[in-house]
Amino acid sequence: MTDLTDVEAVRGALVLLCRDPRMRITGRSLNTANRWMPYSVRHPQTGMIFTDAGAWEYISDSIEGGSSLTCLPPTSQLPDHAYYLIEGRSDGRGIYMKVAIRPPLRKIIGLSFHYEDPR
Repeated sequence: MTDLTDVEAVRGALVLLCRDPRMRITGRSLNTANRWMPYSVRHPQTGMIFTDAGAWEYISDSIEGGSSLTCLPPTSQLPDHAYYLIEGRSDGRGIYMKVAIRPPLRKIIGLSFHYEDPR
């Protein structure tokens, strides 16, 4: 069995799950805490507003492209393996993206897609 905390071991699977519309769901759909807001984010290269599908594609492209990916292992309050990354800093604001794998749900969950919070 794959160690879900090993981001390099799961990188390829995350990309495949993000690219397949049948294998993904957003936190909104699960009524779980989320900040899935692609319609408030502009693509850093095109300036166009993201759609849900475009957000998933951007996440998968970023993961596949080798972006730094961090795993947040399960806790007693959050039973999933969450993975986050920040990309697209061309205008000074990065896009914060977080997805999760929550057994026994056999889909990837989109939890966050928004501009990173100012520090």
